[in-house]
Amino acid sequence: MYLCVCVFTVEKTGRVGCACVLMKKAAMSFLVQTLRDQLHDTTCRLGETQTENERLRYLFMSNDPRGLSQLRKSLTVAEQDVIKKQAEMESLRKQLITPTEVDNDAANCVRRIIERFVALLKVQIGALSKILYSNPDAKEFSNLRQTTDRIVRAVAAFGDEKTTPTSTSSENRDLKRLEDVIEQVSDAYKQLGNALNLQRPKMRDQETTMGRSDLVGSTVFENDNPDLEQDRITDLQTCHAEELESLKLHYERQLKSLRDRVEYEEQRRRKAQDELQTLNAVNEHSIQALKKGQEELLSEQQTRFEQELNFLKEEHAAELQEEKEATRMALDAVQRSHDMEVKSMAEKIRSLSANLATCQASASESRYEAQAARQNKMLEQMSAELAQLSALYSAKCVENSQLDEKMSVLLADKENQASTSDAEAQNKRLLRELKQKEATIEELYQQLHELEKRLEEFTGGDSKDKIGGQGREQRIAIGTSLQTASLKLSPRMTSPSPRKTASAAVNQQNSHLRKMQQLVSPKTGSRRNNSRYHTSPTVPLSVDVTEQMADEIKKSLAVPVRERRKFFETISEYTQSLG
Repeated sequence: MYLCVCVFTVEKTGRVGCACVLMKKAAMSFLVQTLRDQLHDTTCRLGETQTENERLRYLFMSNDPRGLSQLRKSLTVAEQDVIKKQAEMESLRKQLITPTEVDNDAANCVRRIIERFVALLKVQIGALSKILYSNPDAKEFSNLRQTTDRIVRAVAAFGDEKTTPTSTSSENRDLKRLEDVIEQVSDAYKQLGNALNLQRPKMRDQETTMGRSDLVGSTVFENDNPDLEQDRITDLQTCHAEELESLKLHYERQLKSLRDRVEYEEQRRRKAQDELQTLNAVNEHSIQALKKGQEELLSEQQTRFEQELNFLKEEHAAELQEEKEATRMALDAVQRSHDMEVKSMAEKIRSLSANLATCQASASESRYEAQAARQNKMLEQMSAELAQLSALYSAKCVENSQLDEKMSVLLADKENQASTSDAEAQNKRLLRELKQKEATIEELYQQLHELEKRLEEFTGGDSKDKIGGQGREQRIAIGTSLQTASLKLSPRMTSPSPRKTASAAVNQQNSHLRKMQQLVSPKTGSRRNNSRYHTSPTVPLSVDVTEQMADEIKKSLAVPVRERRKFFETISEYTQSLG
């Protein structure tokens, strides 16, 4: 019986260690459940992010002002959501750092198990001490009494240390001491059994050597004392067996529930690991698809931009050619009209000279000389006025062409300055947003990597290389995609943000191109900048033009280019009709 008690006590000691291990596994299973919940939340957020990205892509592709305003609002809401999620991640990190209720429950469970075993040992030691001190004269029990006293002091030390705060190392030390005390109790019960077995032959020898009278009295006394002791031992054994049986049933039920819970947590851990791998694959696929879509969108926008730029260049070249043709036609018309006027003046001069010759024949020589001088003076005056008018007209044409060029350059500069400032502001804002999003994504991946590390510490190093490699590849892919997008967006000042359409970017690039062409094009070799282009080679330029006369001519000729073009075309048509 005592051997069974000792064996059962040793088995209970092993179950105490098993219970501690199971409690630690329960705490780790709670952490696994927390990680699984976080993975589920991450999956939901990823789905919402994908839906939002599709909607934003559609709004960005459609050049609708309402859609762009909605896009701006959605971006603001997304930034606020990211800030909230960061706060939630901080709170989760603090919760992971602080001890959980499961850890406290595990520590309390170990403490309660130790207290129950101490109570059981007190009962066993109390029964043993009662048996030993009921026969104080027995010399066989002297060593056993000393052993019992040491065990009592050790159990009392457990009672004194029960109220002090414990840690994991102190709990392990208490469990070791408890095992030693249980072994000492089992040894004490073995010694008691051996001592009782030795007393029975001595009592039989005393019965054979004593007389009949003494035999009767001693037999009655011996029969009384062993019966009393046997009753006490039987009662103690019965109580002890009942208590051991109840404890056995209780701990067997608890062990069974803990085993079921461990199996359930193991299944949940495997399921969470499978879900984590699935989510990693889905995340990688979605990131690759998003990256591919963004690259296609950028290439499509670049192609459209180049097409519109080429179209505007062709349109600008056609307009310049049309303007050149119109100017050439107008100048040809003016040249023809000027030639006709010169011819008419020459005919008048010839007619006047003929009239003068006839008059000379009839009139006297003095009158002829006076009339010839008057006519020559009149001709000189008319030729001077005609030369002055042609010079003024040529100067006005040159000045108008220079003013037109300066006006176009100023307008192009003003347009380029406005568009460049807007583009730089938008580009800086976009780069700042890209840096913020990159920092946010990097922080989220760091947090996910920390959670994966904790999961790997519990599960082992089997899936470490897979999960770590996938996380690093995702971070590298996201970092390269973000750097490529920033490098593609930063030098392109004509398309700074999704709020501007491609046509506005093309107009800015076109204005910049016009400015550069106008500044680079040589003016000295242009035919329009040459004074001979606006004058007749037969009429010399006159430099005797006063400023007042030039101002009056400028005011009289202050008409738009379109009106002058119409005027020249009308003159050319009239000249052609006359011809």
